[in-house]
Amino acid sequence: MSFIGEESIAKAGRCVIVWLNSMFVVIGVVMVAIGVILKSPSDVGFIKAAENAIKIALNAVLKGTYLTNYSISSFNMSDLFSGISTGMIVGGILILFLSFFGCCGGCFKMSKLLIVYSISVGVFLVVELIVVILMYAAPSTIQGSIKDLFKQTMEDFRGIQGENIASLGWMFVIYEFECCGVNSYKDFHNFAPQWNRYPIANGTNITAPITCCKSLITDGDISCATEKGLNIYEQGCFEAIWDKVLGKPLYAGLGFTSMFVFQAVLIIFSAILSKTITDEARIEPIYG
Repeated sequence: MSFIGEESIAKAGRCVIVWLNSMFVVIGVVMVAIGVILKSPSDVGFIKAAENAIKIALNAVLKGTYLTNYSISSFNMSDLFSGISTGMIVGGILILFLSFFGCCGGCFKMSKLLIVYSISVGVFLVVELIVVILMYAAPSTIQGSIKDLFKQTMEDFRGIQGENIASLGWMFVIYEFECCGVNSYKDFHNFAPQWNRYPIANGTNITAPITCCKSLITDGDISCATEKGLNIYEQGCFEAIWDKVLGKPLYAGLGFTSMFVFQAVLIIFSAILSKTITDEARIEPIYG
């Protein structure tokens, strides 16, 4: 490739790098802002509406089982979104820093910043490729780790009377995704030692959490959660969430492929631009 041809590619790459990273600066700021907002999600209209809908549904279950002496007033989406909001803030800051290197390196022709930028993007690309390959070639590797994390959260699940974050969080997931347990309702037997299996006064032993019932409980009839009349959501919550997020392989594949190609283009352009800047610096002016 001639120097002139390389220089033309470098100029085009410089425009692409500066323009795209300027967009990512905005995206990073937006992510940080969303993360801060999610620290108090109840102030957001649609989240507040979802929170109220879940409270109404859970209150209906309490009323149907005559457990009106319990309250879910402590249910707050802030606790559920705490990890997500922190992740958004940290992710936004990382994107801001990385985009800053790419944007400044391209704008001011700073070869060292471009080298740091291309290496950083390359590392992210390799990690993403490994994760995606494991997700589809050896799904049990990734899924098993995620399932273990889900099961750990069940340790503090106490059932319909529980007012702690683990109980309220699981009731939210069950209600929102119409599922039960990580793989099935049996997970509550194995991983929820604090779960109250005798929630009402008549001492009925339940096989699955009441919130897993497909139909609304009325007049204290909780047979849908007992072994004889079991009528609950059969799908595990991990599978329900996984299908919701990555349930369409075609769209997921297109999304991942576009992301990889996009990052590869940024790495190539930043490497060419960095080399061109270095070559230009080596050319000494000729004085007549």
